[in-house]
Amino acid sequence: MVVDWTKLWPLILTSSVIAAFLTYGLGLFKDWLNRNRDADFAALYVALTLEDYASRCASVAGDNWSSSGSAGKQYENVPEMADFGSNVEWKALGIKLTSKALSFRVRVGHTREMLSDLAQHIAEQISEDAHEHCVKLGLEAIAIAEDFRKDRKLGAAHPVSHWSAKTWLMEKSAQIAEAKAERTAREEPDLLSGEAEG
Repeated sequence: MVVDWTKLWPLILTSSVIAAFLTYGLGLFKDWLNRNRDADFAALYVALTLEDYASRCASVAGDNWSSSGSAGKQYENVPEMADFGSNVEWKALGIKLTSKALSFRVRVGHTREMLSDLAQHIAEQISEDAHEHCVKLGLEAIAIAEDFRKDRKLGAAHPVSHWSAKTWLMEKSAQIAEAKAERTAREEPDLLSGEAEG
């Protein structure tokens, strides 16, 4: 039996090309799975770090808060943000999520610097400012953590108790807004009467 090499060579070449593509494709798929897994772990770590920060903000704001307007422990600054650590795979997370997390860390640093500067000049008002910033930053940390969880399909955070930092911070935010509105309403008649006299 005579082998017709003109027909056999295309088959051999085609099968080795297909095998090479399959091997290459399998390698890409493994890389994608590893990168996906790295992104999931990184997102979970960052989300938990942000949720921990929100909880610490709630704790500081709670110490500054009481129905009578005074509390046992007064803070003049927001909590320091923990480092995310060097083992977070930022590239696996992508630019959008990385930017959110690192920009928030920068915002916390700027807020701490601003409050430190204020504390040197108007110490009597600083704990109220610190309280308000704690509430804002805590809510922002939770919102960013939720973005991470949603983007990577990690599911909602599991509450450690019946108490929710998010709910508590939202209540305090509403109380701050209400107090500001009342203060503005009280100050407006004084401003109007001052303008009338002038």
